[in-house]
Parts: sequence; structure tokens; C-alpha cells
Amino acid sequence: MAKKVQSKIADGDIRNAIRILTSDDTIAPKNEETLRILKEKHPFPDVKETSLNFNDSLNFDFKISDKEIKDAIFSFNPGSSGGLDSLRPRHLKDLLGNGERFMSSNFLCSIKNFIIHLFHGLVPKEIAPIFYGENLCAFNKKSGGIRPIAVGLCLRRLAAKIICFKIRDKLKNIFQPNQLGFGTKCGAEVVTHAMRRYLQFSHNSDKVIFKIDYQNAFIMVNRNTILERVKDHLPEYLNFISKCYGEQSYLSFNEHNIISQRGVQQDDLLYSVWPFI
Repeated sequence: MAKKVQSKIADGDIRNAIRILTSDDTIAPKNEETLRILKEKHPFPDVKETSLNFNDSLNFDFKISDKEIKDAIFSFNPGSSGGLDSLRPRHLKDLLGNGERFMSSNFLCSIKNFIIHLFHGLVPKEIAPIFYGENLCAFNKKSGGIRPIAVGLCLRRLAAKIICFKIRDKLKNIFQPNQLGFGTKCGAEVVTHAMRRYLQFSHNSDKVIFKIDYQNAFIMVNRNTILERVKDHLPEYLNFISKCYGEQSYLSFNEHNIISQRGVQQDDLLYSVWPFI
């Protein structure tokens, strides 16, 4: 634990250093039983879910500014982990913040060209399952069972962050007032305080508060439904998102690869958007 805390502090990640010190979570053993549970949490899709083809989207002329790239890179939390390639957001921050203007400019240009390449869906089919895959680890829940934690490749997450910044205002107008989790600053906090205030005061209202917690919710989302909504509302990003979820990818747990063919991945920065589109 001391080494983990020291590592987080060295990254400037004080919040997670405190979380490690105060958390009762434990890492699940790396054995066949944990592997079995993880596979159960990532089931095969229904036949209907694999029957559609979304490779007919239009080409778009993407514009990404240096500021958008910088904002996306520095918005990663301190201490964010790396994916299968071990590249971490901290590495990107260091490359941008080393004071060498020429190197920084070349780096931004390379990142911009690569992100546009991703937006056009040009990742080769042979490496797509790895590029859109994730490292997978498992924690024991206090209530029993396993909580899977997944970490995708840094550059894929960076592309997703840039998309989130670009679509935020558009989807905010679609989502509000029924959904405040995406595009509304401090939306979750607003809902929490509003509900607390509602409950604390006596009133004669005939309304009720109904809370639902879906089991394994994001993994059970139908991918075709996601892609259909993206095609309707965000067609310019269909090539990128269909590469993420139009085909299977790998979730790496120790030396094993669990096939991800259903729902959205937990570490996908766009995952909070999909169930509500």
C-alpha cells in the first residue's frame, strides 16, 4: 500500500492516494474463478446485434485546433493509467510541457494527424481489436462479487475526449432536462442537492422519487442501437465509433483475452453518452 500511495503522490494524484489509504477494496485473485466471473460479465451478443453494417458513413473534413488537443490532454486526471501499450496521459503532458516550442509544435501536429486518422476509421483491421481493447483487472466488492476495472489505450481515450468536447453543446440541448449527467456542468451535484432539498421539507406533493440501479447496465447496452443513434445525431463520428463497437475487441486479463462484443467498455470516455442518445 505504501508503494501505491507513494506512486500516486509522485504523479500529483492526491485524491487517489487518499482513496487507496481509506478504501477497503481488495484486488481479486488472478485465478480461473475470477476469469470465469469476468467472462460472465461480458456475454456474447444476441444474433440481431451483429447483423447490421455501419461502414457506409460519409467522409467529413475534420478540424481540430491545438487548443482542443491541449485541453483534452491536460483534462486527464493525474495518475491516469496506461492501456495495453503502457502509454500514459502523463507522457503526453510531459511532451507538451517541456518548454521546447519547436518539439511541442511538431508533437501537436503529429497527434492532430493521428486523431483525424482515427476519426476517419482508418485503423487496420488486424490491430483494431487491440487498439480498441483494454487492460482488465478485478476488485472484490464489499457486498460480494467482482467489480471489473478496464483501461483503454491513451490515444483512443484522447480521441474520445476531443469528441466529447465537440458534441457537448449539441447533446446538451437534446438531453436536457431529462438527463443531466453529460453536457451539464455539475449536473449530478444539482440533482443530488435538489433531491435532498425535496426530501427535507414537508409538502403535500403526490410525486415520488424512484431510483433504479441496472445490473451490468453498460455492458448490456445494444451496440446496434448505439450506432443507429450515432448515425442519426453524430454521423461525422460514425467511422470512429463503428470501429470501437462495430467489431469485437480484446479485454486483456493476465495472459487471457476476453472478447468484448456487447455493450460499451467501462473506460470509454463516451460511455456516459450512449445509453441516453
